[in-house]
Amino acid sequence: MATAAQETDQISEWTGSFGREYTDRNTFTPAELDALYDRNYGITRRELNRRFLEGIPSCAHILEVGCNVGNQLLVLEEMGFTNLYGIEIQSYALELARSRVPDVKFTQASVLAIPYPDQNFDLDSHRADGCACRSSGNSSLRQDLGLGFGVLRSAHDRGFLSRT
Repeated sequence: MATAAQETDQISEWTGSFGREYTDRNTFTPAELDALYDRNYGITRRELNRRFLEGIPSCAHILEVGCNVGNQLLVLEEMGFTNLYGIEIQSYALELARSRVPDVKFTQASVLAIPYPDQNFDLDSHRADGCACRSSGNSSLRQDLGLGFGVLRSAHDRGFLSRT
């Protein structure tokens, strides 16, 4: 389990007016999110999730890091996933998330200090690109579920889910 996050310029931006403005312009219903993805990428958000999460049991423990208002968690809940968690650094977004998806366990925290024990989650989802993720670099994730996923690395050492 990580300790308290250091204050960074990025944390200051996300907890300030920029973060609040981002939240206000990026709150979607699942239907609106599907329409946005279909328009921009030619596939709905729900279909992307279905493809990536096929074979993942509905009881899997899923953490969304930087969940904002819980758009993705709301879609996952509607898809039948039951052990959903979200961390968000911005209190305004977290308040909205809690009201939108009351059955999700939310915590105010930073990706720099994830407040959960090691190997607590089967999957995590980073909002930066919205893909469901498994990252061996995050000690909060369980080691291996044998679900046929490969890990792709980015410049930020995040692992993005890819079917193998």
